[in-house]
Amino acid sequence: MLHPVVPLAALMLLLPFEPLAPLARVFGLQWSHLEVAAFILLGASAAGIVSRRPSLRIPLALPLLLFFAAFLVSAGFAEGSSLLPLKFTARMAAAVAWFLVTSSALSLAPRFSLLFSCLSLAGALTASLALLEAGPWSFDDTLVAPFRDHAFEVGGRARAAATFAYPNTAAGFLVLALAPTLYFALRERSRAIAAIAACGIVAAILLTYSRGALLGAAASSVTLWWLARSRPLLRLESGLLLIVAAFFAFEPSFRWRASSEGDRSWYQARIEPRSTDLELEPRELSKTGVRISNAGKLTWGSKGKNPFYLSYRWFRLSRDSVVQPLALEGERTRLDDPLKPGETLDVIATVRAPEEPGSYVLIWDMVHEHTTWFSDKVGLGVPVNVVVGGVKAAVRTAPDDIRRDIAERAWRPGRAELWGIALSLFRAHPLLGVGPDNFRWLYGPVSGHAVWDTRVFSNSLYLELLATVGLAGFAAFGLLVAKALSGLRQRATNGPFALEASTLAASLVGFLVHGLFDYLLAFTPIYLAVFILLGASSAVIRGEDSA
Repeated sequence: MLHPVVPLAALMLLLPFEPLAPLARVFGLQWSHLEVAAFILLGASAAGIVSRRPSLRIPLALPLLLFFAAFLVSAGFAEGSSLLPLKFTARMAAAVAWFLVTSSALSLAPRFSLLFSCLSLAGALTASLALLEAGPWSFDDTLVAPFRDHAFEVGGRARAAATFAYPNTAAGFLVLALAPTLYFALRERSRAIAAIAACGIVAAILLTYSRGALLGAAASSVTLWWLARSRPLLRLESGLLLIVAAFFAFEPSFRWRASSEGDRSWYQARIEPRSTDLELEPRELSKTGVRISNAGKLTWGSKGKNPFYLSYRWFRLSRDSVVQPLALEGERTRLDDPLKPGETLDVIATVRAPEEPGSYVLIWDMVHEHTTWFSDKVGLGVPVNVVVGGVKAAVRTAPDDIRRDIAERAWRPGRAELWGIALSLFRAHPLLGVGPDNFRWLYGPVSGHAVWDTRVFSNSLYLELLATVGLAGFAAFGLLVAKALSGLRQRATNGPFALEASTLAASLVGFLVHGLFDYLLAFTPIYLAVFILLGASSAVIRGEDSA
């Protein structure tokens, strides 16, 4: 019969590869390829464990079950329908099952090197794709297209996501893989290969532009050195630090990203139209003067792969005072010379009127081609009233009303705003929260918005737990990780698995530090990896070698 550690190692290799399209739907639940594979491998590993009659003593089992119970009870008392919270709780049930299987499998046969090598290899594969994707060379995104909706950027720079749905998710997985990679750097035979892989992982984390992941990687590296106290490891980590320093020294986008919330401050502009009222004929092509000032961090040039142009956006005014955006691309006006931050330029811009007569609002905007409209980052500029076809305005809407109406459609809360919303949800439901996975469904209405993105989480592991499963779930999670880290620290200073304990502690610390700024437990590759590492921690803490 297959050894129970082998399916565990196989799953580690599969974690970076979860296509967006579901493989099957069972009882109203969508199952991804990765979830189906995890279920099959779980059964194979469990069968191998049962046939060997393992001990039933599993360290960390009590706080783990308290954590799951908090999710289950919170889902039962969730705000509104409990269907989605129960679906998310089912995912935590899978995480618990993998914890138990991992703890038992590694207690029967402590093959931690196999587990770490597969996680390290998965991290190296992810890093390689990330480096290809965000590097200066041409990259065919058909390789990663099944795993995410689109490419990502920050300020026109590609954000690496490899085969993950989002860059932060890829970065979170790389943080988990860093310590197991450094584990092999402490061994003479694998030191050179592991050092190269670790450098690639750190570079890939940088290319995701995830600040939380970078701090998590630093915390993971420092924790491993602090527990292992190895001079070769210190030299390697000094080299990793030089890589980070080089990125920040030679590419200002890393410095800007580290010092700002997103890239909104990169796309600041002042656009002053000479006329705030225009009369045009349908489809008329007209010229008008516009003054533009670069108040951001990027130089605007109309050449290259992602040029900058002056353009505009159309909105129609209806009789009931509703502002309706038009799916109509504005004409592009080139800039003769690059416009550096702080500079101002007077432009004779081209504007083409819509086809249908009526009352419109035109708002001048800068566009970073194939990247973003400035207004999507920082809001809209000065409205220009436009009458097309001689039709008198049926309704007069104040500029402030126009801005509010359009801004509502483009609301993208920053991290600080999301944290405030999470705290308000927690204060309203302190004990059990609003239900697992319910933050993304409730944060819009709670903050007074009618339109919001349901893919957005609170951007904090801890605030998400407080908001969704309350003090009960937060305390249970805290107890689980505290007991795990305490037990690992004891084993790291005494026992046959000292280096394994140090590696697991470092990987978990990296995840917890990253969790200060991102919430990743909703993603299958992350929560499976985390609970497998917790299960491995349980096996180390148990400290028995019965194989």
